[in-house]
Amino acid sequence: MKKPTLLLITSFLTIALFAQSTDFNPITRLITDHKINLIDWTNNYLQTLKGQPSGNLRLIGERSDYYEIGSSSWVFDDSLHFSYDNQNGNVLTRTIKNYNTMSSLWENSYRTQYSYDANGWLIEEVNQTWNGASWDNDYKYSYTRNGVGLATEKLNLYWNGASWQNYGRILYSYNTNNLIDVYTSLSWNNGTLTWDPDFRFLYQYDSYGNCNLFINQDWNGSNWLNDYKSNRYFIAYNKFHYGYSYDWDNISNSWIYNTKDTVLFTGSNTTEEYHYNWDNISSSWKNDYKNLLTYTPSNIILQLTQITWDNINSLWINNYRYAYTVDAQENYSSYLEESWDDITSTWVNSFKSTYFFNSENYQTYYKNENWNTGLSQWVNDYQRYFWYEANPFASIVDVSNKYQLKVYPNPSSDVAILNFSISKPESITINIFNLSGSLVYQKQLTNSVGDITHIIHISELSSGTYILQLQTENGIINKKLIKQ
Repeated sequence: MKKPTLLLITSFLTIALFAQSTDFNPITRLITDHKINLIDWTNNYLQTLKGQPSGNLRLIGERSDYYEIGSSSWVFDDSLHFSYDNQNGNVLTRTIKNYNTMSSLWENSYRTQYSYDANGWLIEEVNQTWNGASWDNDYKYSYTRNGVGLATEKLNLYWNGASWQNYGRILYSYNTNNLIDVYTSLSWNNGTLTWDPDFRFLYQYDSYGNCNLFINQDWNGSNWLNDYKSNRYFIAYNKFHYGYSYDWDNISNSWIYNTKDTVLFTGSNTTEEYHYNWDNISSSWKNDYKNLLTYTPSNIILQLTQITWDNINSLWINNYRYAYTVDAQENYSSYLEESWDDITSTWVNSFKSTYFFNSENYQTYYKNENWNTGLSQWVNDYQRYFWYEANPFASIVDVSNKYQLKVYPNPSSDVAILNFSISKPESITINIFNLSGSLVYQKQLTNSVGDITHIIHISELSSGTYILQLQTENGIINKKLIKQ
């Protein structure tokens, strides 16, 4: 597989459970007017949640500023602060503070506290709000895990002012490959004091490990009723070829076409992705839009152009274009968003971001700017700083040349594929950490040798930058992984 399927597959179900707002950073987002492909939504985040940071540095703080046009100056907005325990380096708290322009002071706003079991697995996260004098409980998540660290239950509780009360519950079951096969959401019924089923997702996989069948069902009080289904067809692992989505028709008791998607691998570093809608009147597929993508030789996206179909004139029309630049370390150094001007038949600037990294490839700063058409110039919008400290639990040895680790597609919204070489049998541990140092994925490979390909499902990870770590008997290799 050479290229990712970004959709790209916009007809597939978009899910956002217990979502938290994040600052806009286009490098770490999926295209905003695409639906996120979440067919394998739960397969990664639930794998192994640990709190120990990775790498030579660990994140201790962030600060965001917005640009005030009236005063032509940057104004403090909010900040993040992280604390760690001194015994094993796990993240203990994540605190958000807002800047009070009247008092010129940073004030507490919100925080999350994390707890771990004896194995270091995350078992509870408590979210609290600041009342001006002390922290008040808001809601919390509690996890039950099996022997390999997979979450089998996630319990969501809210604080009623005196005690924790049930609110939501998710049950997970897995196949023999530790990929989720059933995801069931339940809601607490205060009247009956029982858990009532709400909806569930059913997953099936092909011989490559791709999720090729996804079914969404809703509970009607006594039975599970079909709602939505998608079938996907692959020619290799994560090399998507085409797929269909369906809606359930209660009248005919059958699945009805909704959308179709196809991907064409048009060159060594290009793809074309087509999206169609089903027309019930003509019983035929109708063009909707297509994406044209180009990549670096290591499969990092350089440009995405979306072209939409004009039904009236029966022709393709440019819509928007995203362009990226990449530095020598494969960090995204800039991002440019353009829209198509039908009058002048040219691409027009809309938005851009610039990114900076330190010598160890940790992001230290980024800035967003908007294009002012009247002034014909870029205008500041938003900026964010990142601060780190030495990680006392790090033990990093650069052995990257020895193992020739490659990670692709990167960025990705669905999976990350690892390729590396091992000259003699040894045990390998693969870790993924977020920038606050929490372990969100771990896999151990024993007696590995030769050319190794390992596939990681990252669909459920929040959009952002992660550290992918290959822990070998000779040292540790870190790579940056971007989840869209």
